[in-house]
Amino acid sequence: MSTDARKAREPLALRGFRTYWVASTIGFAGLSVSTIAVDVLVIEVLGATEAQVGFVRAAQFLPYLLIGLVAGALVDRWRRQRTLIVGNLVQAALVLVIPLLFMLGSLSVWLTAAMLFAAGCCGVFIAAAEQAYLPDLVPRRSLVLANARLGQSMTIAQTSGPAAGGLLLTALSAPLALVATSAARIGTALMIARIRRPEPPPHPTKTRMLRGIAEGVGFVYRHRTLAPLAASTHVWFFANSIAMTVLALFALRGLGLSPVAYGLVLTAAGVGGLVGALAANAAAARMGEGNTIIVSRGLCALTW
Repeated sequence: MSTDARKAREPLALRGFRTYWVASTIGFAGLSVSTIAVDVLVIEVLGATEAQVGFVRAAQFLPYLLIGLVAGALVDRWRRQRTLIVGNLVQAALVLVIPLLFMLGSLSVWLTAAMLFAAGCCGVFIAAAEQAYLPDLVPRRSLVLANARLGQSMTIAQTSGPAAGGLLLTALSAPLALVATSAARIGTALMIARIRRPEPPPHPTKTRMLRGIAEGVGFVYRHRTLAPLAASTHVWFFANSIAMTVLALFALRGLGLSPVAYGLVLTAAGVGGLVGALAANAAAARMGEGNTIIVSRGLCALTW
């Protein structure tokens, strides 16, 4: 393959995607810091009970269950770039409320959960818009590589972010570390606003939203391959949220790890994710995609 052909397929050679990639990387870094900051804030600073920790964790992920399908249908009717800008700015403001309430002496576990739930609702719309916006930035032949570039930056953030977050918490505090997360969201919004690539108008549709959602869900859960894959993914996410909640309590309260040490624990998970990503193609080629998923999830359960 010639150099020109490789450049044509490399999405980072496109200015619009390059700006979007930088914006996404900033967002991934902010998310990695917030993960450890929220755990330390709720468990160590606010002294939440085990049940309250679980409630806060549920508040972060419940929006994906409650409004995930509705958000996807609405985003199809909206401008994706505008949705990403507004969503990131609103999420930044919601996260910033937490350290402000802390400085005013009014922060509680329940207020923290409420702010995180609202920020999670924004996150659902952001995630839906991201999936729809990427094909507007790169040609179809570059979509796989563009997703790979985003996945690589996310993995790097997951690897380095928790350790950096632990150091930041040591230098500042858990509530103030969330200011960095808010700043990252603002930076993401500003970078996306710089993209000048024309965006095609939303797809006009006469189908009622609820009917469209029902048709999409029906297609997935009647599909011979997609249905079991979707069901197993639901179970995996549910179990993983339980495991991560218990891990935070066990590491910070049971073992008494410092924020830096806890950050290193999460960094180890990021390193594992990087190794898995590098080995994924070879494993799929050797065992097949389905068998790779089965073996990987079995090994995940064993390690937990």
